[in-house]
Amino acid sequence: MTNTATLSEAQLRQFTGSENWYRHGINRSVLFTDGAKYVADQGGAYWLLDIIAIAQQHDKSISAEEFQVWNLKVHSDRSATVYCDDGNGNPVYTQEIPFTDFPVDEVKLYFVNNVIHLPSEYWLGKPASTFVGARISFGPCRHSRLRLGIAKRFDVCQAR
Repeated sequence: MTNTATLSEAQLRQFTGSENWYRHGINRSVLFTDGAKYVADQGGAYWLLDIIAIAQQHDKSISAEEFQVWNLKVHSDRSATVYCDDGNGNPVYTQEIPFTDFPVDEVKLYFVNNVIHLPSEYWLGKPASTFVGARISFGPCRHSRLRLGIAKRFDVCQAR
């Protein structure tokens, strides 16, 4: 599928949480965030989400990794490599793609707790969507401060 839409690192960094989680159509135990959906929509790359989700079902060495870093690297001849590591650079999975029209040279996705998301959607060892429903205040807070992927700093207090 040829898509004239563009993706950029700056656009992807704007995803700092997810209002929605989407259930994968083939592996129903896998969810993906607004940011991962944006990559799939704008890049015509639902096949990338399929690779990640299906690998969880069919390769125990992949599903055994609690934290997975998935990379898509597009080469100059428009072939690509999808590879997964354990977050420490130890390879877990590699797949060659003979042709893609994915619009950027490289994209990275995390897979944690059965959720596919962008790195900017992952905070403090938890998917940022964990913080949905937290009270956001603009004043002083005695709880931890989180730096968001935007210019302002907000206090995020866990609602009790």
